[in-house]
Amino acid sequence: MFTTVRIVALASLAALTAAGAAFGGPSMAARITQTTLDLEACKLRAQDVAKQAKFKVSKVLEFSVYAETESYGMIVRCAPEKGVVFFSVAGPRMERATSYVNEIAGNF
Repeated sequence: MFTTVRIVALASLAALTAAGAAFGGPSMAARITQTTLDLEACKLRAQDVAKQAKFKVSKVLEFSVYAETESYGMIVRCAPEKGVVFFSVAGPRMERATSYVNEIAGNF
């Protein structure tokens, strides 16, 4: 399970590193939690929590939801077959990225 989670985390990190370059900041915060939601319910919940945090959803892919606000980008990656969901936020200030990722994961 953790090998798949590491692969998901590394793929998400790569995507957010590119987003971080576009947003002007190398700071990134991440969390992972367990979930019992199926894939579609997980992606819908990810969109809801992004909107609650005042992010604008920019892409919904097969396993991920991407959103942005101000100079921060976020991803929620659903891995229901492993029973986990991964959250990450990247942007210029680590304390704000951490605050966003805690808010998003906490409301999930």
